[in-house]
Amino acid sequence: MRVTQSMLTNNMLTNLSGSYEKMAKLQEQVSSQKKFSKPSDDPVAAMMGMGYRTNLNQIGQYQSNISEATNWIDSTDDTISEAVSTMQRIREITVQGSNGTYEGDQSKNISEEIKQLKEHL
Repeated sequence: MRVTQSMLTNNMLTNLSGSYEKMAKLQEQVSSQKKFSKPSDDPVAAMMGMGYRTNLNQIGQYQSNISEATNWIDSTDDTISEAVSTMQRIREITVQGSNGTYEGDQSKNISEEIKQLKEHL
């Protein structure tokens, strides 16, 4: 087969056109700072990016759940500590009242304080 000047010119123009297309794509990537502009440009990378975004959303939800659980535990701990303190006070008053050294009014005051502490619980 004979190679003509026309064939060489067409081949060079085709290669030049392909080079311009590649250069335009690279310039677009540089200006947008993105590897691809639509998912069809690189489907594998697009799917990986979607997977990463899903993972980030899940991690954010996990962190939110941890924060809420920590707040709930702190609140529960405070409530239990307060209940323990109240029960200890009731025990102290009960021990004091059980020794029989208090008169009627003092026993009544102890009884009233115990009722208030029970209501507090």
